[in-house]
Amino acid sequence: MKITITEPGEGEEDEIIVRCRHMDQQLLKLIYAVKAGREKITALQAGNYFQVAPEEIYYFEAVDNKVFLYLEKEVYETRMKLYELQEIFQGTDFFRASKSCIVNLSKVKRLRDVAFVFVCVTTCVLAVTALYITVFWQQAVLGVEILWQILGVSFLCSLVAGFYPQREIGKKALLCIYVCHYVLTNAIVLGCGIWFEWFYLDNLPMVLAMLLAIAAIFVFVSAVVWRRGKKQAERMNERLRLYQQENR
Repeated sequence: MKITITEPGEGEEDEIIVRCRHMDQQLLKLIYAVKAGREKITALQAGNYFQVAPEEIYYFEAVDNKVFLYLEKEVYETRMKLYELQEIFQGTDFFRASKSCIVNLSKVKRLRDVAFVFVCVTTCVLAVTALYITVFWQQAVLGVEILWQILGVSFLCSLVAGFYPQREIGKKALLCIYVCHYVLTNAIVLGCGIWFEWFYLDNLPMVLAMLLAIAAIFVFVSAVVWRRGKKQAERMNERLRLYQQENR
């Protein structure tokens, strides 16, 4: 990304111009950071005052007429009120989750992504399992342990989603990540399938059915996640458009 800094002429207002082909999350965060200001939050701890960067804050909480801000390992108090903080961070990743709490959504985005993928994967796996049992295990008497096995495998497969880069990357790098993800997913499912005796290696139809099921679920979930990401990007662009209109 090219950065150009020019000095405005006499009487001209300072201005920031963003030129990009696609508005990704990193650029949007940068714009919101400029909007919120570069000033840090003044916080109090053990009688001492500190300056805390907004990006380090996980959430604000009002307790007994006091407002606290929570970092990864530290807790501070601020003299500001929640409504004042809400006004300062309006349009940013800070979200008024309740009457007494403002949450930094950027800190929980990866967790939300993993949870979303987990729900999608589990739903698909349950549907495919019902079909698989109907075809290959018609006489089987299955216990509740099969459900725990499915949840465990789905969770392991979903964890990989948390390692996808949050910034925009090239097509080759993204393709490489998808291939590695697919290979890892096959290793997890096939390895657990052998361990739990979902199929037998000497039964070719079972093996092919497992491979087909993995491919189908992977493609479907990837498409759903891609569609969700596209909608999020559209919402970010709309927020940027509204922001530009407000500041004209």
